[in-house]
Amino acid sequence: MPEPVLRIVLIICCVFALGATANIAFMQDDGQRLSNITTSRYGTSSTEASNTEGSAGYTALRAPNPRSRAGSDTRSGARSGTRPRSGTRQGQASKHKKRDLVRAIQRELKSAGYMRRQPDGNLDMPTRAAILAYERRTGQEMTGAASEHLFKTLLLGITVGTRPPRKQQTQSATRIIRYIQQLLDQRSPGTLNTNGRIDEAMRHAIMAFERSHGMRVEGKITAELVTRLQHAGQRG
Repeated sequence: MPEPVLRIVLIICCVFALGATANIAFMQDDGQRLSNITTSRYGTSSTEASNTEGSAGYTALRAPNPRSRAGSDTRSGARSGTRPRSGTRQGQASKHKKRDLVRAIQRELKSAGYMRRQPDGNLDMPTRAAILAYERRTGQEMTGAASEHLFKTLLLGITVGTRPPRKQQTQSATRIIRYIQQLLDQRSPGTLNTNGRIDEAMRHAIMAFERSHGMRVEGKITAELVTRLQHAGQRG
């Protein structure tokens, strides 16, 4: 190859080499700028993160995370005392179970002659009075309360699982008896001691009420007695 042509080829090669070097430097500079922008926005660099800490915190206060807020609302709802639905269902099931037990006890009391009305599952004062009458007649501890033990003794007999009572009556029975005494005392105020005990004065007051209302005179606490006393009190 002639010498002039060789010189031209070398000059062209040098020009291409210089252009390639300049392009590489320019691309490296663009990459560095892109890296700096990414670091400043997303906090991947410790240096840039420290420079933008204040602005990032302000942004976080201005625009909280929706998921975090939802979690906070859930926790605040729990602190406010809202009961879960499962607890509500359990409470309803417990009420239904108790009502079914009362209805079964009423059915047995009616069969044994302690009640006249149809079983409805309401543990009202006439029902409690019927329970007291049954417990008193069979020598059990007087409670006036509906229980599984009471249902078993009504259904299977007094000798099943029965133990001698530790005391004559419970506080619940005392309150029921006092309530009946107060109803009786309304007929002749001040003539009856409302002490929550079945004594001779209470028996005489019951018999006087039974006579005046055409009832069978027994002088005992019964469901019919309480029902009549309540109706008489409402009329009075």
